[in-house]
Amino acid sequence: EQGEGSECSSGLPLPVGLAVRLALEQSRSYSDFVNFVASVPSMAPFYCLVVSAAGEAVQVTRNAPCGEVARRELEESPYLTQANMDHWDSDPANDTQQSLVRCQLAESMLQAAEKQRGCPEEPDLWAILWKYPIFEKGITLYSSVMNPAQGTFQSLSDPPEVEATARAGGKRKKSRK
Repeated sequence: EQGEGSECSSGLPLPVGLAVRLALEQSRSYSDFVNFVASVPSMAPFYCLVVSAAGEAVQVTRNAPCGEVARRELEESPYLTQANMDHWDSDPANDTQQSLVRCQLAESMLQAAEKQRGCPEEPDLWAILWKYPIFEKGITLYSSVMNPAQGTFQSLSDPPEVEATARAGGKRKKSRK
């Protein structure tokens, strides 16, 4: 749902990564986190998909330096996926970065994981995030997965096998399977 904007907290605009880190450190509940990211002054517009351990989920779309533009609850869609295009805009003429294609691919991969295992698991999420065109070497800065039920948050700039190859001096390590 598109909104008119929310009140912005006072203070200097923060880099998005720092705003999210502060939200993680200072919030005591799902609602606290959502309200923090919806109102913290930020240096850039951003999308934030938030999921609670209880299964609540929301996508907050932000302007910079402040102002919530839209909020989409999980009940509106079976999955919350986001690329570089506002979720309410489905016009291919406005899609300059394959956003519609990437979201459609992510949703079909989520549906396949759900059909196979009952619900997508963390390895499924990483497989989606590293799938072309969702991940594009030299274009994608990083991908993140947060698992609130396990209390984990991880961001990677390259797929794990690429990072392992780089650490091994360019030689790929053989698996002991």
